[in-house]
Amino acid sequence: MQIERLSNTERELSFQAMRQLYIACISSVADYEVPIWWNNQKHLLEKFQKLQNQTLRKILDTFKTSSVSVMEIEASISSLKVRFNRICKNYALRILQMHDKHSIRLRVSSDFSSFNSEIDLDWSQYLDWNETENSQHNHVYSEQTTSSSRRRKRRRTDKKKQVSQLFKITASIADLLSSLKTEIISHKENTSWKESLDSLININISELSKEEEAIQHKNLIQKLIKYQNINNVIIYSDDSKNENTSNLKAGIFYTKNFAIKNSRNLSWNLNSHMKVFDAELFAIEKAFKLALDQISCYTKDIWVFSDSQAAIQRIQKSDVNADQNHVLAIEKYTAKIKVKYQVNIHLNWVSEHMNIKDNELADQAAKKETELQKASTEKYVFFSFIKRKIKESALIEWQEEYAKTNKDKFYSQFQCLSRWNAYKKTVKKKTWSAFI
Repeated sequence: MQIERLSNTERELSFQAMRQLYIACISSVADYEVPIWWNNQKHLLEKFQKLQNQTLRKILDTFKTSSVSVMEIEASISSLKVRFNRICKNYALRILQMHDKHSIRLRVSSDFSSFNSEIDLDWSQYLDWNETENSQHNHVYSEQTTSSSRRRKRRRTDKKKQVSQLFKITASIADLLSSLKTEIISHKENTSWKESLDSLININISELSKEEEAIQHKNLIQKLIKYQNINNVIIYSDDSKNENTSNLKAGIFYTKNFAIKNSRNLSWNLNSHMKVFDAELFAIEKAFKLALDQISCYTKDIWVFSDSQAAIQRIQKSDVNADQNHVLAIEKYTAKIKVKYQVNIHLNWVSEHMNIKDNELADQAAKKETELQKASTEKYVFFSFIKRKIKESALIEWQEEYAKTNKDKFYSQFQCLSRWNAYKKTVKKKTWSAFI
């Protein structure tokens, strides 16, 4: 390996840098087309394992006798079986997001499609792509010999036709889907000439620190309060998660010129089959819908504030990806506002937990336990939620695999936990090799 030389120099690369080189330059190439051929073949796994073992010893500078499972835990590099299974599951998730007329999608059973089905998941009805056992049938047939006309009977065992690799991949996420209905992806909206939301909305994500951004935001609010003759619609959005039930809630605080009589809170009770990121986008979508309902001919500016930078950055893209339905809904509400009224629409990031009163009111609305409106998102499973479940299931599989392996006396006394992220603290390789 040419990368091997980088770990042998006097000023060698750190453990984190060598690990990143392996992930970016070696494993990314080795994992090419894994979903096509991976079926737990031990003879193929051994070839890849030799490559990973050699790399782990160079990353951690350990002896040849070091336990492989221990090196994988210390380097935060999952075992090959776990990695390959995760790649196949991610490809199954990718199939879910493909167009109905895609050549891959056409080869998958129609029962796998979750866009048009409203029934709960019952895997016993979908054995055509979720079958894992091969039933055997005995048949008695006659064969005529060439030497004589005498017929003899033979008993033959016919195995049921093996399901295709594509069906096996789609079945790998069966236990992660609680419903056959997933969020809807619109491929018609994914056009290169489509006008972006940046041309309709003034999107601002400050690069200042949280403290500086909080001061700047309070100055902006003071200016809006000062000019009471200008009609401003101001909305704060936020989300909340119930740690006991894992259910998510979304809330918004709406006001016109910060007048008490023109202010109110709204809350929505969402399901547990989504991430906090999805709830943030849901809250922003409802904020734009409320702005469309409350706007008047006297409105000059619409201000929507959110404390999620990731949600705002997702709104800037309408590509075929998770949570596309929220982005398209925001585009629709924005276009209707622009057609009817000459107003300026602003979407700004505001720092959370910085004593910003109105943002705290939105947070309180999201945490409200009573009088919550039910949202239609209960019927759908979000792609981001499935992706998180794939990641969690891979971590559990890795931990179970590590528990079954033989470890040396030193590591047997510790309960090592598998993790995806490596230690951030830089340690010399001599220190690593002294323990591993």
